[in-house]
Amino acid sequence: MGQNVVKKALERGEMFYTQQRFDDAVEEWKKALKGLKKPPERFAIAGKICSALCDVGKYRDALTYAGEQCEIANSQKDAAMKSEAFFNVAFCNERSCEFSKAISYSRQSQLLHPEKSPMNGYVHLCIGGAYAGTSEFSKAWSNYVIAMGEAKSSGDKVLEILTSAKMGALFW
Repeated sequence: MGQNVVKKALERGEMFYTQQRFDDAVEEWKKALKGLKKPPERFAIAGKICSALCDVGKYRDALTYAGEQCEIANSQKDAAMKSEAFFNVAFCNERSCEFSKAISYSRQSQLLHPEKSPMNGYVHLCIGGAYAGTSEFSKAWSNYVIAMGEAKSSGDKVLEILTSAKMGALFW
C-alpha cells in the first residue's frame, strides 16, 4: 500500500474517532496497519485500534491488537512499549472478567514502567477494578487510593473522575 493511501487511512481513522464513529475508525486503521512497516508506527496504530474497540465494548477483539502490541514490543526489546502493551492486555482482561490475568499483566506493566509514569495511575485503577471483581475490596480500595493520588499529583482530571466513580461503585 502506498504511503499516501496509508496516510489518508490514518487521517480518516482519526476523523471517525473524533466523531465517535469507532467502528469506522477501526476499519480505517486496520487498512493503514496493513501498509505500515515500521514497528513503532504499527505499535501505535494497534494501540489505537485496541482503544477504539474497548470504547465500543469489544474487549475480546481488542485483546487481539493488544497481543499484537506485545509481539511488536518484544521484537523491539522496548520496555516502555512492553509496559503499554501489558497494560492494554490487562485492561481488556479486566473488562472481560478475567481478573487474575488482569492483575498479573498489570503487575508486569508496573515492573517495566518507571515509577512516575503518567500511566501508573491507570494501572492502579485497573488493578483495583480486578480486585473488586474478585471481591477483595480492601485491595481494590488501596489501589484506588493510589490511583487518586496519582491523579491529583499529575493533574489528570480524567483519571480523577474514573477513580472517583470506581471508589463510589465500591460502596454502591
